[in-house]
Amino acid sequence: MKMNMNNNVSELNCYDVILKYFQNNSDSPSERELWKNKAYLKLIELWKKGKIDTQNTRNSMILLLNLFGNVPPDIFNSRGRSLNRVESENKQKLKNILKKELES
Repeated sequence: MKMNMNNNVSELNCYDVILKYFQNNSDSPSERELWKNKAYLKLIELWKKGKIDTQNTRNSMILLLNLFGNVPPDIFNSRGRSLNRVESENKQKLKNILKKELES
């Protein structure tokens, strides 16, 4: 994680480095994971040296986690059946139920 090490590292600079890497990266998953871990360490190092404040460090780590984490959106993400696997008779019943829900 290359950051300008002058007097103070700005909050925007931290976000910019993370977002640019995320947008432009064509690394393998293992290289991406390595970069992410180095970024966490760099943020902690900058925080310990007083170059960035606690809030900026926390927000940058949250950004890293959200962009690079393989966390499903919710617990229902992998539950249920694919609509393609539902029989056509049941599909129509499902559509009717959903239609009634939306109308009420």
